[in-house]
Amino acid sequence: MLQQTSRFNAQSAERPVLAPAWLIALLAGLIGGALWLLYPRQDLERRLATATAGTDIALSVVYLQNLLRSDPANMHLHLLLARQHLLLGELPEAREELQRVRGSADPQIQRELAWLDWELDYAAYIALAADGEERARLRPAMKQKLQALRQYDWPADRLARLGQWGAQFHGPAFAQQSARELAARQADPDEAARLYEQAAREALGVSDYETCAQLYILARRVTTDPQQAKAYFLAALAALQSGNRLADAVALGEQEIGALADDPQVLLRMTELARAAARPDVADRYVRKLLRMALLRPAEDAPAPVLAADRPFMQPAALRAPAPRPAPVFDDGAHWLLPPGAIASAPLGPWRMVRAADGAAAQPRAPGLPFDDKVYSLAYEVFLENRKQDDAWAIARAAVRQRPQDIAWRERLARVSEWTERADVALENWLAIARQTQRPDAWQAVLRIAPGQFDDAALAQALLYQLRSRPSDMRLVRE
Repeated sequence: MLQQTSRFNAQSAERPVLAPAWLIALLAGLIGGALWLLYPRQDLERRLATATAGTDIALSVVYLQNLLRSDPANMHLHLLLARQHLLLGELPEAREELQRVRGSADPQIQRELAWLDWELDYAAYIALAADGEERARLRPAMKQKLQALRQYDWPADRLARLGQWGAQFHGPAFAQQSARELAARQADPDEAARLYEQAAREALGVSDYETCAQLYILARRVTTDPQQAKAYFLAALAALQSGNRLADAVALGEQEIGALADDPQVLLRMTELARAAARPDVADRYVRKLLRMALLRPAEDAPAPVLAADRPFMQPAALRAPAPRPAPVFDDGAHWLLPPGAIASAPLGPWRMVRAADGAAAQPRAPGLPFDDKVYSLAYEVFLENRKQDDAWAIARAAVRQRPQDIAWRERLARVSEWTERADVALENWLAIARQTQRPDAWQAVLRIAPGQFDDAALAQALLYQLRSRPSDMRLVRE
C-alpha cells in the first residue's frame, strides 16, 4: 500500500516577477498624481462662474451641488453656488449658502462675501416699489452698506459698478471718486481717458453738469491723442452749456484752454460761448486771436498778406489813432459842359471830374485776411457788440473786397459806413446793391446819401428808378 504524500510537501518553484513592488508603487503614485493634476477643478469652477444663459446657470447649480458633496468645506464653491442662485433670482437659497461661509477667516472670502451680500440686498431693494415706503426706509441702510464696500480693494470692473451704484445712492461725488480711482489704476492712458469719458457721460445722464465737465477735463489731461484731448475740452464746455451755466463754461474754458489757445475751432467756440454769456470783452479778445489765426491759413483767392501793424482792427481801439476822414470832395457839375467824348479822354486839367469814390484812397486799409464767412461774420458782430464800429467797418470792407458780389456783406459795409460817417463808401455800396437787386430800400438809401455827396450820377440813377415806377410824377420829371 502506497503511503499518501501531502501537497504541502511539494517542492516550491520560483515564479517570475515582472516588476518589483517598489516600482509598482511608484508607477501608481505617478499615475495618481497625473490624474489629480489633469482634473479640471479650477477650469470647471471658472466656467461655472461665468455661466450666463438660463440653462447654463441651472446646470452650473447642479454641478456645484455635486462638487460640494465631495468637498463640503470648500468656501469658494459655496460662494459660486450663492452667485448662481442670485442669478436665478433665488434669493433665499443664495442667503443660505452665504451663511455657510460667514465663519471663514480668509480675507478674500470675506471680501467676496461682502460683495454678494450687497448684491443680494440691492436685488431685494430694486424689487420694491419705486415710490413705496419700504424702499425709502431701506435707503439709509443701503447707503451705509455701499460705503462699507469702499474699504476693500476691488478690480476695475467692480470699481466701475461701485461708481454706478454710488451715483444712485450717494450722488455724483461718489461716482466721480470711483472713476478717479479706477482711472488711476490704469497703466494705459487712453484706457484711463475712456473710463473718465464713461463716467462723464453717466454724470451727464443724471444732470450733474459740473461733475461731467470736470471728468472730461481729467480725460483730456491723461489722453495722449491731441485730437481726442480737444474733443474732451469741447465736450466739457458743451456739458456746462447744456446746463445753462454759460459763465462757468467761459471760466472753465479760460482756465483750461492751455495748448488749444491757437486752435481756430476752440477760439471760435470760446467766442460763441462768451457772447452767449454776455461777456463781450472776452469775445472780443478771442475773436482777435481767431483773426490772427486766420492770417496763417492760405487761400487761393486771398490778397497778399500784410504785417499785423497794418491791420489796426486787430488792436484795441484805445491804442489806435483815429482813422483819418477823407477830405470832402465836390462835383460842381462843370463836367456836364464838356463834349461827351471829352469825359473819356486824357487828363482834363482843371476840368477833371472828381467823384466821392476817389476819396476811398484815404480810407484805412482793410485787412488782408483769407475770406471765411463764419469768422468774418462773428468778428463783425462781436465788434459791433463792443461798440467798436471802426473794427467792424474794417472787417466788412475786407469781406466786400474779396467777395464783391456778396450782397449781405455789401449791405453790412453800407450800414456801418453810415454809422462811422463814411458816406462815400456807404453810397458806393448802396448803389451797387440797388443796381444788382433793384431793392426799393437800397434806392432810397442812394436818394438819401447822394445829394450830400454831390453825386449827381448816382442821384440820377435813383430818380430814374423811381420815375419808371411813377412815370406821371411831374416832381420826379423836374428833378
